[in-house]
Amino acid sequence: MSASWADAADSGREVNPFGGDADQENTSIDFDDYEDTVENTPIETSGEVVPPPVHAFADIDLGEALNLNIRRCKYVTPTPIQRHAIPILLAGRDLMACAQTGSGKTAAFCFPIISGIMRDQRGERPLGSRTVYPLALILSPSRELASQIRDKAKKFSYQTGVKVVVAYGGTPIDQQLMELEKGVDILVATPGRLNELLERATVTMQMIKFLALDEADRMMDMGFEPQIRKIVEQMDMPPRGVRQTMLFSATFPREIQRLASDFLSNYIFLAVEMVGSSPDLITLKVEYVHDSDKRSHLMALLHAQRENGTGDEKSLTLVFVETKTGADTLENWLCMNEFPATSIHGDKTQQPRYRQVKHINLEFSEGIEGNHLQLVKSQCQNALLSLKCLNLNGCQKISDGGIEAITSICPNLKAISIYWNVRVTDDCIRHLVNSCRTIIDLNLSGCKSITNKGMQLVAESYQDLEPLNITRCVKITYDGLLHVLHKCSTLQTLNLYALSGFTDKAYKKISLLADLRFLDLCGAQNLSDEGLTHMAKCIKLESLNLTWCVRITDSGVITIANSCTSLEFLSLFGIVGVTDRCLETLSQTCSATLTTLDVNGCIGIKRRSREELLQMFPRLTCFKVHS
Repeated sequence: MSASWADAADSGREVNPFGGDADQENTSIDFDDYEDTVENTPIETSGEVVPPPVHAFADIDLGEALNLNIRRCKYVTPTPIQRHAIPILLAGRDLMACAQTGSGKTAAFCFPIISGIMRDQRGERPLGSRTVYPLALILSPSRELASQIRDKAKKFSYQTGVKVVVAYGGTPIDQQLMELEKGVDILVATPGRLNELLERATVTMQMIKFLALDEADRMMDMGFEPQIRKIVEQMDMPPRGVRQTMLFSATFPREIQRLASDFLSNYIFLAVEMVGSSPDLITLKVEYVHDSDKRSHLMALLHAQRENGTGDEKSLTLVFVETKTGADTLENWLCMNEFPATSIHGDKTQQPRYRQVKHINLEFSEGIEGNHLQLVKSQCQNALLSLKCLNLNGCQKISDGGIEAITSICPNLKAISIYWNVRVTDDCIRHLVNSCRTIIDLNLSGCKSITNKGMQLVAESYQDLEPLNITRCVKITYDGLLHVLHKCSTLQTLNLYALSGFTDKAYKKISLLADLRFLDLCGAQNLSDEGLTHMAKCIKLESLNLTWCVRITDSGVITIANSCTSLEFLSLFGIVGVTDRCLETLSQTCSATLTTLDVNGCIGIKRRSREELLQMFPRLTCFKVHS
């Protein structure tokens, strides 16, 4: 392992994905139930010189850090697909694999990719531009699957120095762009969003060493073949034979065979017979019930399930009906009888009510008004009880009353975002704290009518708040911020962008936030070196935006650099008072962590060659210099 990866792995700044006591990690299929059959599971392989399978993870050398994470996951015996695929991929061969969903495919391709990146395959990536150069690309058909792969990959890559980012459509692109700017080694993406990033020149495929296509048959069924071919064949991705390609599919239709022929080079074909099919996993029971008795019989079954203690998320109920209208009617009837339900059929244009409406996203839906939210409340009362996340960003026609209507029956709401709504006032905050006591994520960016009174209500009611964004809330003064800083000691993210009226007295109080990791002070024109000296007590800081903080000099930045040695992102854009002195200190204290450094407009910092910068900051992926 190279020195830079070893240094990056030696980090306590990452959130431990395993918690204090790792739960049993497993695939969707419990292979322990088939211990006698797994060893003898029929496997079909074809290709030249197929590497032999492995029988225990302890027998595979994937690198010390990755092996440790495998043990943390409590993986001992590989599943059939892992047993054969991992040695093939570690040998550098292309792979076409057919295996059922839930068979452990994600680990089968993630382990070799992470191991390969750790083993000095990082390469020299160009600096000085916003374009990012991932080393591995994992394509998936849906954002849900992409998120699952990202979560698994981040767990597997914990403390390895390998950075995993996900990009998918249906959500705002800005947050994904920010994550990409911090650096990416493994990019998990859906084809549509990736094409958008490529067209923006945000991402380039020039340095891809590993390409994985998961559930390729689903991507073909969803019509993604033209987009996939454009990504692989028409962009700047290295050709087959140069990159390593792995294609996973549950079936092997003619379209997948053609794709494998075009994308893979001298590949090995691997097919794993199904384990744990429905006769093994399902108890079948047939009962004859008259049409008039079906609902009462269903209700009796549901009540019995609830009374027997099996009504948790692991024991969901799936009901098949004959017609679309019947599905909707049954959904309403179940909800009225306090059994949260949702229907799925061909007339649904989106994932219906997102699992009992756990998330509502109306971002920049400019036509949405308060009466529309009243309608949602009246039609979905039972379902809204489980709402966790409400996104009303940019819905400028919604005022306090509309927000009160929908949040009044959302006792489990965890996150609400009301970005850029000037009609929202302190009354909205008052409604929130009366109805939703569990909020830990609050975005009020651009809500220019919120005042110190609203901040006092937030501080008194949401003392477990983690992210708080009050960007451009121009009526909030020192007194309002002070309420939050004194009460909300768990804050990890604080965004004060464009709030220039605070003085060092306010910034001194930020040092009360011992767990603060992300701080945006862009445009804080009254912030001086003295204020930075106080904030240096926030030693867990990972991201600090000091853009246009024009009173800052080397002294303040050096103080931060000596204390906050876990910094990954630092912007000094437009600060003319900093020189090479602060850059040299940063290279001594943050070289193992810093991935993004913006010194554009810092005329006191001289230009450097890429080689010099890499020597100072081995992990740097984005460096913006004075133009």
